[in-house]
Amino acid sequence: MLNQLIRNRKLSDYLDDLLDILQEEMKDKTMWEFFLAKVEGKTYAEFLGEVERTEPDPVDMEQVEVTVQKSMNILENFSLN
Repeated sequence: MLNQLIRNRKLSDYLDDLLDILQEEMKDKTMWEFFLAKVEGKTYAEFLGEVERTEPDPVDMEQVEVTVQKSMNILENFSLN
């Protein structure tokens, strides 16, 4: 099998796919172990739904402005002496 993959120049693709599968299995195992050890009051499906949510939380622009202003004040008062 490996000889055929090498001859067809597909060994790299095969190894990439294999690594993707192994990484996904490791991620699944890690998530399951974390769930068992740390999460209470939720099903595993609920936990995964929260963890794998792709929508970012809404940004409060007022809070962003306050944070930027605080950062600017810190930088204005900064001195190397």
